[in-house]
Amino acid sequence: MRELIYVNYGGFNIVYIDELRKKCNINDYKSLSVVNWKYLLLLKKIVTFPIVFKYIFDKQGKGLQYARIRFREQIDKPVELLLHLMPTRTIFLINSNPSPSRILRRIFANPRYSETLLFLAEVHDDIEKELVQYNDLLKLSKKLFMELSNLVYKRGVGRFNALKIREREGVVDITICVSKKGVSLETSYGDIKVSIKDIEFCLPK
Repeated sequence: MRELIYVNYGGFNIVYIDELRKKCNINDYKSLSVVNWKYLLLLKKIVTFPIVFKYIFDKQGKGLQYARIRFREQIDKPVELLLHLMPTRTIFLINSNPSPSRILRRIFANPRYSETLLFLAEVHDDIEKELVQYNDLLKLSKKLFMELSNLVYKRGVGRFNALKIREREGVVDITICVSKKGVSLETSYGDIKVSIKDIEFCLPK
């Protein structure tokens, strides 16, 4: 079985694969030797996650990255991210502290912070070999996210937060994850059967 959660957010494609989180402990990666590390102070009145992601892409470009983020409003609670960057503005959220589900909830809430301290480091790893297995599901996710957005709007079930795709023995299950609480619907898009669920159903526990 293969499964991923796809989020189109702030001009970035964010992909989360729970199977990779189980294999990649962020604390193990922190102990590895790192290269190309940088400290950045973002002196902006408003800092959001898309702004942080843009700085990470601008400074690191691609590959596996460790990022530690200290927002002024939560200076004693840094956010740690293990990310794999691809040139297509695609971010694989491999693991994080707090947990990926909590990070995704923050992203959906779109909080605004002020001055932010950002530490970035490139980590050498061959995780890209694992990601190749999900290329077809990622392409399908991008395509369906665009095509199904209008369906979500017409249904009046809140924001289209994410798309969850599960493939098992050649059968693909598609779940639209929306912001409205308690939603649980079954519908179709052409020949495709689609579930519409509350975002809490989609996020990893």
